[in-house]
Amino acid sequence: GVALAAPEAGGQAAPVPPSGPRGGLKRLVPPGGAWVLDEPTADFDIGDVFALPAGAAQLGGRALVVIGRDVCVLKELLESADIFEYARARADMLNLDKRTMPMPFRGEVEPTFGQLVGQMEAYPLGVEYENPLVGPSTVDWALRAVGTQGGDLLSRHQRWRS
Repeated sequence: GVALAAPEAGGQAAPVPPSGPRGGLKRLVPPGGAWVLDEPTADFDIGDVFALPAGAAQLGGRALVVIGRDVCVLKELLESADIFEYARARADMLNLDKRTMPMPFRGEVEPTFGQLVGQMEAYPLGVEYENPLVGPSTVDWALRAVGTQGGDLLSRHQRWRS
């Protein structure tokens, strides 16, 4: 067989500040397209826009670049693509959604609802996800109350109905 050499990553990729109006539920790719981060790093999220450096190794719509000290993959998105939608779908595919908990491996004891709630982290929504409701969020408090009282959401629902 023939051994193929791995392509080298191009120079440092620089983040591109967002342009256009902030907020809303969409962020469209500007004319000419954009290169976005394909996997999260310690400092950047999927969908962050970067300038493609000269000499970056490209294969189809992806490119290897250096960001900080990491070799990362950028994905080319075409004009008018929704960056938020791409980032959401990519995070789902990589199972990075912090709202879901991993399934236990074979032989592991499945955690209780209270243990799962104890591992949860509440974080504020970003500007792009404006909440039309006014007032403090009570979801975290309600879930922790169910977790400390024992049972799960279904048993809590049945108790509330009776």
